[in-house]
Amino acid sequence: MAESHRENEERYMPQTKYTRAAFVFGIFVLGCSSCTNYTVNNVGYDTREAAGAALRQHIERSIAGVPTASKKVGGKLLVVIPTRPVIEDRAVGIIRSHPANIFAADQLEMGFLSIPDAIRKAQLFDSVTVVRYPNAEAEPFDNYDYNLWLLRPSVSVDLWRWYLSKTGFDSAEPVIEGVDRGFRNAELFNVFNTRVVRAAATLDGRYAGESGRRPRRAKGEVISTGSGFFINGNGFALTNAHVVAGCGALRALLREGDNPPMTLVADDPTNDLALLKIASRIDNYALFRAGPPLRQGESIVTYGYPLLEMLAAQGNIGTGVVSALAGFGNDSGNIQISAPVQPGNSGGPVFDEGGNVVGVVRSKLNVLQVAKGSGDIAQNVNFAIKVNIVTGFLEVNNVKYETSILKKAVSNADIADKAKLFTFVVQCIG
Repeated sequence: MAESHRENEERYMPQTKYTRAAFVFGIFVLGCSSCTNYTVNNVGYDTREAAGAALRQHIERSIAGVPTASKKVGGKLLVVIPTRPVIEDRAVGIIRSHPANIFAADQLEMGFLSIPDAIRKAQLFDSVTVVRYPNAEAEPFDNYDYNLWLLRPSVSVDLWRWYLSKTGFDSAEPVIEGVDRGFRNAELFNVFNTRVVRAAATLDGRYAGESGRRPRRAKGEVISTGSGFFINGNGFALTNAHVVAGCGALRALLREGDNPPMTLVADDPTNDLALLKIASRIDNYALFRAGPPLRQGESIVTYGYPLLEMLAAQGNIGTGVVSALAGFGNDSGNIQISAPVQPGNSGGPVFDEGGNVVGVVRSKLNVLQVAKGSGDIAQNVNFAIKVNIVTGFLEVNNVKYETSILKKAVSNADIADKAKLFTFVVQCIG
């Protein structure tokens, strides 16, 4: 199901050779000297006005299908969307005279402006206000509880990014990173709304991801660290998307004392995964469990680099069990584990008794925030991304990995000895 959904989305993604193309609501409009037709949902129109009217009708029907959200954030939301000239700079570029290029900007702008209407339809907030501003990130708006803003891309349309921030926090949570694919139907509007709820929960401390807690620091400084692990001999590695979000550069702190730069190859903020690569080959890497299916109650082992400035720099092992086969909010893409998780563990591997990877550490429950509401301290409630989600992410990105089945249990010490050969510290550089 997840793979077919991704394939459906990727059909509408721009290709890098078309940096002057725009795409929204499943439409390609390429600037060319002979194009006079405007296409909306595979239907051609003779005029920009007629195509625009068709697109508006499509958006209105999609928004009408958005259900009332089961979880409400509340408070006042301000949505900050770039001005038309900024959108044209990225969607049209220097070829501004051709009508098809202007319509590309129309599509992008209508897509962006439809987001507040979808949020209103879902009743996520008590009020929703929209403003247009050239650089939403540069201007603080303190009269609202939350700001949902679209990061101005620096190179091409591929870098449009939605973020949610909260007044009083010097931080932001990614809602959509990478390309804004247009949210061309009610289902995807609803997915976007669900991500807004999750981002708000993280900022409020109910879902303790680490990406929203970083102070702004000087360029070139290490902002934060997480854990990562190699998955083949070609230097490819995995970590969490929130570990690398907002980083100016990435480095791997390897056990041999090397500190090579890393390239962000791909990320999936929805599932919180990121694919990294170093230039050199790797001798040791993880194997993923191919079977049997993971069971509730199975013993697991984690390995990573939590609280790096306080704890052992060589890595830490944690042990526990699979507490549940679903994560926070009954998220079927995650498992709940009882192994201890601290800041810095994010992105590290979760092993079964045979030393095969069965997940990637994602987050922990914020026990203090939960205690305020429940009066009780939750213990060892932590989450990891399921192995099938992880291997699906690798397959989508055409990255090879190796698997193994659970044959027999080995000692935790043996698992730790192997893990330290292919895990490392991910350094996020400002």
